[in-house]
Amino acid sequence: CDDPEDNNYEITQENLKLLGAATDALGRRFELVPLQQPPKLFAPGTDMRYTLSYLNFYFVNGGLILPVFGGEATETDRLAAQVLGKLFPERRIRTVNGMAIIREGGNVHCITQQMPEGVV
Repeated sequence: CDDPEDNNYEITQENLKLLGAATDALGRRFELVPLQQPPKLFAPGTDMRYTLSYLNFYFVNGGLILPVFGGEATETDRLAAQVLGKLFPERRIRTVNGMAIIREGGNVHCITQQMPEGVV
């Protein structure tokens, strides 16, 4: 979040600062890749903001399922798919309508249950 007027701004900046100073177990710094936040969207007739996020994607065998939100978010949807495509070139990016899920809370990653390969 890069909008100082946004309620998420301060915590986002603090998280970036902490992650920027963090290292892995071998002392290597993390590479932080910016991903634009979708526009603010509120539940109809309320002041309840939907928690839209492109980070709630899910890895599947050879692919990545990315929630997108359409409408005012069409451009940030496109940019998110582009960034993730560059980060994970070996994976096929597939988008799903995240608005169909977000109204109940969470998104793609939240509603999936991982099952190890070969277990059914």
